[in-house]
Amino acid sequence: MPTETALEIRLKGTPVWRGVLVPSTIKLPKLHAVIQRSMGWTNSHLHLFRSTFGTYEPESEEGDTLSDSLNEAEVTLNQLVGEKGDRVSYVYDFGDFWDHDLIVKAIIPCAKRRRRAECILGEGACPPEDVGGIPGYLALCEAMSVKDHPERARYLDWLREPFDPKAFDQASVQERLAKLPV
Repeated sequence: MPTETALEIRLKGTPVWRGVLVPSTIKLPKLHAVIQRSMGWTNSHLHLFRSTFGTYEPESEEGDTLSDSLNEAEVTLNQLVGEKGDRVSYVYDFGDFWDHDLIVKAIIPCAKRRRRAECILGEGACPPEDVGGIPGYLALCEAMSVKDHPERARYLDWLREPFDPKAFDQASVQERLAKLPV
């Protein structure tokens, strides 16, 4: 019988997280796409997955991985996790180093294989790309919280709109996920 995995995707060092349902047999490249769309990232940087079994990255254009890592395209989620509480790490953008903790909340039997990921919960706005990692994100949040903050105008000019770190729009996340077959 097919199963689906309820994952909590937590962006370490921030209050930002998403709860998603995915097929347990999802391959890591598709899981990468689900994370990107769920969090609000733009897929502009490299990434990797880490588990107790090893490190997994996409193949390079030459057909090998970028380091001593294994090819993520050959691995499914259920090969890395098998029960509630199991964890996998996902790192996006090796400069800003956005480290995500993927935590299995449940593995659920289902009548047929899930064809689309679903966002069921979440909190917080994804940090903007290239904000400078956790220190840059915290500085941005501080500047946005104080109307006369000396850096607020610079951030608003860069972002072109205010940033609300507490904002989370589940419908928008679900809309992005609906366009992604898994």
